[in-house]
Amino acid sequence: MPNPQRAPTNPIFPGYFADPFVWEHAGAYYAVGTGELEAGGEAGGAGGIFPLLRSDDFVTWRPAGRALEPPDPALGDTYWAPEVTYAEGRFYLYYSVGFADRQHQLRVAAADAPLGPYRDLDAPLTDRTRCAFAIDPHLFQDDDGQRYLFYATDFLDCEAPLRAGTALVVDRLESMTRLAGEARVVLRARHDWQRFLAERPMYGGVYDWHTLEGPCVRKRSGRYYCLYSGGRWETESYGVDFGVADHVLGPYADACPEGPRVLRSVPGTIIGPGHTSIVRGPDGATDYIAYHAWGPDRRARRPHLDPLVWGPDGPRCLGPTVGPREPAGAAEARGLDQLFLFGPGIGPGAAGPPAEAGGSGRPLVPRGVGSIRTAKPAPSPGAGLPRAPASGRARDAARGARALPPAGL
Repeated sequence: MPNPQRAPTNPIFPGYFADPFVWEHAGAYYAVGTGELEAGGEAGGAGGIFPLLRSDDFVTWRPAGRALEPPDPALGDTYWAPEVTYAEGRFYLYYSVGFADRQHQLRVAAADAPLGPYRDLDAPLTDRTRCAFAIDPHLFQDDDGQRYLFYATDFLDCEAPLRAGTALVVDRLESMTRLAGEARVVLRARHDWQRFLAERPMYGGVYDWHTLEGPCVRKRSGRYYCLYSGGRWETESYGVDFGVADHVLGPYADACPEGPRVLRSVPGTIIGPGHTSIVRGPDGATDYIAYHAWGPDRRARRPHLDPLVWGPDGPRCLGPTVGPREPAGAAEARGLDQLFLFGPGIGPGAAGPPAEAGGSGRPLVPRGVGSIRTAKPAPSPGAGLPRAPASGRARDAARGARALPPAGL
């Protein structure tokens, strides 16, 4: 059993720091994320792209510069959702770049140190003429050493039970800079809580648009868990759920039509928690989930860290929380029973459950994943659709209508 340790105080950083990716290297902790300039289409100056944080104790986090040297400005003006991995003696940073919320392409940069500077390798992972919108890259390495890249892209087919919108795919990496071109569907939106916007103008049509994004994969007891964020990112509907599969390429299935099970909003306190990464804490035993969330002032998406506990019904977060909380070891010392008697968004140290999930302060028993079914294979992403979108508004000014749909991967 892990010893109790000092716990981070949420949010761990007071500034705008969305899509937080946290990793450990040589005893120090690092975080990289989407800053306000990156989200608003104003990045790319001499100061670099993607803010960095560093911590020696997992509790106190300090700014550590910016990660990415600005690439060719012709690639775009809006940068989202960086992730870093260490391989072959180098650090690789995966990210998307586009024009506001359109024409996003996945790219990779490299550096010799965790804080960079990272330089774009001029090796696009996706082709805008074939995949007009790709965001949120996440690298997963399986036990056999094979690496895969999970990411989000758009779908327009909506034959029940599938919903039109942004959803998740996975492709095999042939090298750190090249995909195999064999993308397969991971998860499609199927539930009302995943709705981004009804009657949304997109790609020359109008759709009941749903969103799954921000994939994060972990393997536990021979099964693959793909955490994702669903709903509308700037509202209380946004939260974190997961799909599960017996093979890294799927088929994956989720089974929670009522709402997200891992993280959800606490109205008036924490709004729209999501876009997660997972990191092992200093005790070497406790998993933490990093995520961003709006505060009541809705001025910034700020980074949070809370323990992630794995039980018979999959992962659950001991949160979301604001302010000091008890150490993870102390919470786990009581066992998992308390966690699974309470719904997502209220565990020890949190502010209470969302009203729609069970009222103010009342415990509830969330449904488990026992009813998971094997998902039918979904259609190929973007199949049969026209190509190449045009530019649009910045993400934090609300995603606009993308002009033309992707033509596949």
